[in-house]
Amino acid sequence: MIIKLVALTCLLMCGIFSLAQNQISKYALHGRITDRSSGESLSRSSIYIVEQKSGIVADEEGYFSLSFKTPGIYTVQISHIGFENRTLRVPVSGSHTLDIDLNSNAFLKEIIVTGKNSSDNIARPNLGVERLSISQIRKLPSFMGEVDLMKAIQLLPGVHAGNEGSTGFSVRGGNPDQNLVLLDNTTVYNASHLMGFFSIFNNDVISDLELYKGDIPVKYGGRLSSLLDIRTIDRMPERVTATGGIGLISSRLVLQGPIGEKTSWLIGGRRSYADMMIKLSGDKSMEEIISV
Repeated sequence: MIIKLVALTCLLMCGIFSLAQNQISKYALHGRITDRSSGESLSRSSIYIVEQKSGIVADEEGYFSLSFKTPGIYTVQISHIGFENRTLRVPVSGSHTLDIDLNSNAFLKEIIVTGKNSSDNIARPNLGVERLSISQIRKLPSFMGEVDLMKAIQLLPGVHAGNEGSTGFSVRGGNPDQNLVLLDNTTVYNASHLMGFFSIFNNDVISDLELYKGDIPVKYGGRLSSLLDIRTIDRMPERVTATGGIGLISSRLVLQGPIGEKTSWLIGGRRSYADMMIKLSGDKSMEEIISV
């Protein structure tokens, strides 16, 4: 009698378990996620059901199984690292099988990596040349938020500031007027602005600079002390861009954009507030100095 009772209980439990399993898997979606180009399975892909705000991860072979509470049309999002995401609208009215393939997006454009050896300053034949990029200059301390390349070169070895706070410099004991300053091969005769506290160069249009402290190339000639060769940016912009800033003593703005495939334009300007401040002070002698 006891044996029959145990057997009956086991049969009843099995029936209840089977019924529960049928209820759970009544609305389900099964399938496999593969690479469209090679057909290989994509393991550990993510599958997310938007309406239920839940998701699962595929197994090592790319297989997955989703269960739904009620029938309907569900939004299923599939993603995998290195592949394009896919979003599918899947109708569910029972147990269905759906295989999903993904397109690879691991295609990169050509990347050219360039760099300079830390021993270039020693190994290169011309030891009297210092090179600075605008990114290096911007990392240096600035006065009242204004990055100034003329102040930056005063921190280089062999260079000494002409006067305290001014942009003039002397190289290895020379005079400031013995330095040749070039901007894109154009001679700059006066590189100072605002009574010598700032240079005339807008750092947003500068690419890099080279300071020759010795062995100046013959083609430049005309100066005894040094050569400062400043170059503006020459990259080809893909679209119209604007760069600028508002500081305590000046504001600046640079606009650039493409013209066709091989030509571009660039406009830059900077406006200081010195004249406005001096006019407010009422000092006529200072106004005459600024207007000169």
